[in-house]
Amino acid sequence: VPDTIEDIKVRHIKEYGGDVIKVPLSERLIRARDIAAENGGFFMNQFGNADKAEEYHESRFKNESGASLWVEPGMAGIGYGPMGMARKGETTSMDAAVIDRVVKVPDVAATAAMRILREQGASGGTSSGVNLLTSMHIAATAV
Repeated sequence: VPDTIEDIKVRHIKEYGGDVIKVPLSERLIRARDIAAENGGFFMNQFGNADKAEEYHESRFKNESGASLWVEPGMAGIGYGPMGMARKGETTSMDAAVIDRVVKVPDVAATAAMRILREQGASGGTSSGVNLLTSMHIAATAV
């Protein structure tokens, strides 16, 4: 994990039996790949692929629904909008064919679900809340 990680997250990882190796932020991806290779594991690069999954499903919807025919009104101008250099994250390749669904979960819902999990005795963060809500959504919409 990056050496900037919060202590509470490290404690949670250790509570579940995980080992924590802190490395400088700039080396985290390289070190994660190395550790996976050394142990016969797989480096998933969770944050490097999420945007590609969403982009795939949005483009698929537009192509299959005709939404791509819509032309949004707009305007051009100077003096508003983002400016300056943007820091780009590391991109990776992804097999979009293995993704069958993307579910957007608002931050407030993930936080509320996290609280419910904690009240039930499960120690987890907002990612656990997202997983709970997504699994409930999939179960509720199963045919």
